[in-house]
Amino acid sequence: MEVVSRPLDWVGINYYTRGLYKHDATRPLFPIGQVKGPLEKNDLGWEIYPQGLTDLLVRVSRDYTKLPIYVTENGMSEDDDTRRVAFYDAHLQAVKAAQGQGADVRGYFAWSLLDNYEWAEGYSSRFGIVHVDYQTQKRTPKGSYRAFQGMLHNTR
Repeated sequence: MEVVSRPLDWVGINYYTRGLYKHDATRPLFPIGQVKGPLEKNDLGWEIYPQGLTDLLVRVSRDYTKLPIYVTENGMSEDDDTRRVAFYDAHLQAVKAAQGQGADVRGYFAWSLLDNYEWAEGYSSRFGIVHVDYQTQKRTPKGSYRAFQGMLHNTR
């Protein structure tokens, strides 16, 4: 208990999408049903909603803690990598907007570097910025990898 009760140094937030819900009187035990949102979706049917990341970072910073915040996971399952590049651009702008509103966001980690086994989707979902051929294990950087590379080198 001594180890786990030490004060935290930072807070990590994973963000992928939002959930919309409404009252459903036909469900007496848990009378809330999920509603499909109107926004563009990734290949898993998750809405692409960067404003939600801004709102979450600002709210956590304002209402819950003054600790530094790191976005520890944010990404998009998608076969069309041009959409993934746009997703990351929009979500990095969302982080910048949250910082502009006072959120102490110190870092951002894309999910994921490599296509991998997703616990709920198996190998059918591709989040990586590096393509993995599961038969040969060959790795090939995607356009989103190159976009991140350009951002880190201030050439994009």
